[in-house]
Amino acid sequence: KPNGGREPAHGSGTRQPSRPRDVPPERWDPVFYDPSSSAPDRLYCKRGGFLPAPQRFDALSFGIMPVAAQGAEPDQLLALGKIKPGSAPALFLEAVNRFVLRRASLVVALDRFMADRLRPRADLEGKLSIMAPWPHEDHLAPVDQATNPFRLAHGLVGKRVIMYSGNHSPSNPLTTLLQAAVQMKDDPRVVFVFVGGGLGKREVESTIAEHGLGNTLSLPYQPLADLRFSLSAGDVHVVSLGEDMVGIIHPCKIYGAMAASRPVLYFGPRPSHVSDLLDEHGFGWQVDHGDVAGARQALAEGAGLQWVGSDADKVRAVQAAMAAEPRPIH
Repeated sequence: KPNGGREPAHGSGTRQPSRPRDVPPERWDPVFYDPSSSAPDRLYCKRGGFLPAPQRFDALSFGIMPVAAQGAEPDQLLALGKIKPGSAPALFLEAVNRFVLRRASLVVALDRFMADRLRPRADLEGKLSIMAPWPHEDHLAPVDQATNPFRLAHGLVGKRVIMYSGNHSPSNPLTTLLQAAVQMKDDPRVVFVFVGGGLGKREVESTIAEHGLGNTLSLPYQPLADLRFSLSAGDVHVVSLGEDMVGIIHPCKIYGAMAASRPVLYFGPRPSHVSDLLDEHGFGWQVDHGDVAGARQALAEGAGLQWVGSDADKVRAVQAAMAAEPRPIH
């Protein structure tokens, strides 16, 4: 049973797989089958039990983000412990990945770490490019704090705002940040704002309720037209990357913070794409997961409570990083 014993919701299409039979022809390409177990990038088994309605598969009931299930990304599922190394799903998804990589005319990796994961899977000489993404700048122009309607609407005027904005995913742990918020709950100068949704939203809201955090807000995703107001409301933006996620997922949240000219507090391992940017341009801080004391120290500096420079210094550091980061070709 997934999630510590929870049954999937009735009628979700996730229960009562068929008795073992050949793979339905509409569900795979027979090119992946080879009776030899030593054939590279192939499966030697073509029988199994199959859900009767895969289009109604409820990924969340198994603790899997829908985007991960749709993307058929074995590395992320393996890193999260959702599938086991050497299992049939892992072998099948890996075979599909290698098949696609071999036949692609162009392969784009979002950072150097992702490229390092792709290269062993296929001969990508001459067709692998590293191209980081970038946000919709038209929607992310910085907004003056004094007149920002998001700050006015949520009682943030005069506060130092620590913001996490985006998907609350197991791949982006927030536990250390939440523990720091608990320890700083009596500091009236600082407010923690979590904007977005996902599986990790439960941890945010349960922590707020359990500890009575009056210094912490949990808000839904904001309309695209209002994104510049919400992102600009943060004095420091949080980016989180799981210990085993380097090269598997790309921490796109950093670009929204950069476009809003805000410094970044990064929770995660180094080296990574985020730590590369921070090390080169100095517009933020890196803290290991579990280091609550380090998080508090970085937050005190980042929120301006012990900042030795000025806000203008932060903005200049971010702008230097923006100028150096190559834009994708649209």
